[in-house]
Amino acid sequence: MDRKIICPVCGSENITKKKNIRVLKSNYNDITVTRNIIEYKCNNCGETGDFNNENRLLLTKAGYELKTKETQYLIKKIEKSKLSFAGIERSLELPQRTLTKWKNGLSKPTAAGHALIRIINAFPWLIYAADEKYEENFCKILVHSIDKYNLFTEAMLCGGGGFTIEDENSIFSFYTKNTTIMVENKPIAFASI
Repeated sequence: MDRKIICPVCGSENITKKKNIRVLKSNYNDITVTRNIIEYKCNNCGETGDFNNENRLLLTKAGYELKTKETQYLIKKIEKSKLSFAGIERSLELPQRTLTKWKNGLSKPTAAGHALIRIINAFPWLIYAADEKYEENFCKILVHSIDKYNLFTEAMLCGGGGFTIEDENSIFSFYTKNTTIMVENKPIAFASI
């Protein structure tokens, strides 16, 4: 027996059911997940929506699928940035096999795992801070060097060559073709210009 659909605004049963397509989009590399959903429209008051909660589970699963695809993409991007799985495992105690399973779609990341991968992608230098057990002086030098990198990012537009800034708090090297920032002889950021 079909349950009667009632408008949650005006209580009318004069409802039209329509199939629609919902596309969930990631902020990364045009990653999308598409689902067919049901939408209702009240012909009396014009209210639209999922009056019968049919789409909730479907869209929740689509959200998990999107996060899995994002994680796979970001892990591949992290690999290309010269960060090693061994370094991530050593620094954050996140097993290489877990990263490999996530990358290959053999298991799904937890919400915390997904968030961690997004953080590593956004701030890859945190791996080096973790590798140093978040030692205060090293972290201060690291942040100071990143700060200098951000101040001089526009220099990328100046052509070939590069420069080095040395002061009591940081050693900062910048080259416009393949950028490597070094702190205490450790690379902390990479970019291809």
